[in-house]
Amino acid sequence: MAKRWIPDVMLQSPQSVDALSWFTRPFLPVTFAVALGIGGAASIIAGGFDDLTPVFRALAVLCMVLACLSIHRRPGPRLLPFQPRHAIVPLALSYLGTVISAVAVAPTLDDLTHWWAPLGVAVVIAALAPFNSAVLIAAFGALGTVVCCVTAMFAFGESPWPVVTTIVIVAVVPLQGTVAAALFSAFLVERVSRWAALPIRGSLAPNPALGFAGWRSDSAELRLLSDRVMPFIEQIADDGFINTRDRTVAAELAREVRDALIKTVDQTWLDTLAEGHRLRVVDPDSRAGRITLAQRGAIRALLFAVLGSPALVPDTLAIEVRGGDDGDVAVALSMRLDLPEGERLMLLAPYYLTLQATVDDLEWDDQDQLSMRFRIPAPKNGDA
Repeated sequence: MAKRWIPDVMLQSPQSVDALSWFTRPFLPVTFAVALGIGGAASIIAGGFDDLTPVFRALAVLCMVLACLSIHRRPGPRLLPFQPRHAIVPLALSYLGTVISAVAVAPTLDDLTHWWAPLGVAVVIAALAPFNSAVLIAAFGALGTVVCCVTAMFAFGESPWPVVTTIVIVAVVPLQGTVAAALFSAFLVERVSRWAALPIRGSLAPNPALGFAGWRSDSAELRLLSDRVMPFIEQIADDGFINTRDRTVAAELAREVRDALIKTVDQTWLDTLAEGHRLRVVDPDSRAGRITLAQRGAIRALLFAVLGSPALVPDTLAIEVRGGDDGDVAVALSMRLDLPEGERLMLLAPYYLTLQATVDDLEWDDQDQLSMRFRIPAPKNGDA
């Protein structure tokens, strides 16, 4: 029932719609971790070292920093989906840091507005934003706000501030961080989804280079037509009559054309694509024919981009197509590119995003050998 009134952009994470965006890479959590570490260190130094208070402050800062680093650990270097359960550890660490911070500063803190723990919780929520939907971020932020308020009421119970004022002062920062993070997530999902849904525009003007008069191909089947069949037909037209020799040659050419066409029919579009390229195709059941035109276009664009790169290590580009028991088709693509990680992402990112819009369960593994795995769902009733 909830999905009927909650917009779709609030139910998807930025990483799910754009898994290769630099913003959904680990850099954002690491940046927040560094910022929390620097700010926390400055707070510890400013508070002095007269008692054990700096020790507890350092533990609180450490919890906040580790919370961001645990988020960083999940998405890198593998671009696997970030599940809601993966947020348990960073959230628990931020809550623990809040409690430790309150215990450390409660005896000496005169102004509650100087308590930095709610800001740390807000930063951890912001670090989770690229990997979670707006709905989940709102839930995480609400829970974090409650933890901050309850902790403040127990730790600063003797504060001169009224209870309602204390709650407002403590809640305002994590609530602001939650709203900003949720809006960021929904905005990014909406923009990327809208961009991915745009139709591909191309020129439909005729291409003179595709005219049959200038058709010469390295393909054996097409070379048979252009080098032997067409001159024979032109010779018959010039002579104006057909003799016995012409009938014999025509019969031989007909058999050759038939054999060539049968061979072409037995090949899939992937087999044809692999001819003359450094591409190994494993498709024992000829399942490539199940792939739709849109999916073929996305796969073909990715393969040509890799084949055209001088960084491709020879004999490492391979695509394997296997059929599943439920009618689905599983596809695995592997390669080795002699490029740094950042340049690999820049090369493949546009094609990865296009492919993601046409297939299901796309996964990326960038270890020793870069690989992609995805699934072509079985055709629905009525689909051809």
